[in-house]
Amino acid sequence: MELVGRGEVIVKEILHELMPNAEITTQVPLYNLLMPDKRLALSERQHKETIDIVVNRKFKKTLCVRIQDKHHYSKRFGQIDGVQRAHLEQSYNEVLDIYEHECPNIFKAKLGAKDELLFYLRPYL
Repeated sequence: MELVGRGEVIVKEILHELMPNAEITTQVPLYNLLMPDKRLALSERQHKETIDIVVNRKFKKTLCVRIQDKHHYSKRFGQIDGVQRAHLEQSYNEVLDIYEHECPNIFKAKLGAKDELLFYLRPYL
């Protein structure tokens, strides 16, 4: 069962519009995005982690988009997210975090969501 959190649907729609030739998938297991040596180091909990949106672009690194709601502001989630980011980047992925407090229109699926996302996405286009 695919669990889609707030903001993910609108971000995926905008990504499809901005990157029509990219392959965009949701809820991709972290394990599938890592180099073999990083896979061996995963804990049982990390084996269950997924990346919200993954964008496969020709001739560019894979872009992992994480939609971060208010739960990710805690120290515990901050540490978990930091370790996950390190694993992804060490496996030649790019990571883009979309935080609720920085992009409120995305989380409310309101007008202006595309402009908010574009601001953070520009370096990856």
